Amino acid sequence: MGGEPTIHPDFKMITEIAQKYFGSVSVFTNAINDAICEFAPRESDSIVYNFRFSKLLNKNKLLLDQPGRRSLEVQITTKTDGQLLIDQLAKFKEYSGSLNPCLTLDCTENIFEHRDALVELYEVVWEYCQTNGFIMGQDHLIPFCFVNGSNIPVPRGGSVCQINCAGLIDASYNIKFCNQFIDESIPLIQNGDFIPFEKYEAFLKAYYEKKNNTVLSKGCSKCAMNGVLCNGGCFVAKGNVTEDNIRHYRLL
Repeated sequence: MGGEPTIHPDFKMITEIAQKYFGSVSVFTNAINDAICEFAPRESDSIVYNFRFSKLLNKNKLLLDQPGRRSLEVQITTKTDGQLLIDQLAKFKEYSGSLNPCLTLDCTENIFEHRDALVELYEVVWEYCQTNGFIMGQDHLIPFCFVNGSNIPVPRGGSVCQINCAGLIDASYNIKFCNQFIDESIPLIQNGDFIPFEKYEAFLKAYYEKKNNTVLSKGCSKCAMNGVLCNGGCFVAKGNVTEDNIRHYRLL
């Protein structure tokens, strides 16, 4: 992921190396070219298509004749035209069951400022996809207080961000907590050598604690679900959400 991986001249070789060393490989793509067809997914691999570029998708790029999972990353924001989004999803109805929408919200937005409108839109899109045979998924671990009182299903695992899924290496060989938190990093290589594993493990643990402290200070420490079903997710941790925003929705 990051930019568009398929434009790298060695994209095919990189995926083959990844498959050699990792049990599961996922490619996040805008599908802007046919290079995605060079990826040979295994049963444990997946391809995630950015739905904002759905006009560029065709059956060949979906690789439905090959093993592995396929999903559409569908982001719902305050600027989303619900009917237009449904019309675009309708074009992929023939692939339902094989190509699964994964709904997500924009973690750079304060999702509580326009909560009612976002919830209504999310529910409409979710219902449309379910009634048309799509197997639905959710991304970005929506805070429990956002879905509380709505018909939005509680995301699997609630909104529990975990340290064992952290660790992003960017194009400059810096280690960051994840793709949503890129403000701090440490170099993977120093003086020509890889830094000790324990060093970046300590960095990730420290950042995880910092992120959790930010969430708690926003008022999540007063919620009965904190640590049980939810720890705020990236929405609260990024600082866009205030305690006043979540006050009326959290479980005291």
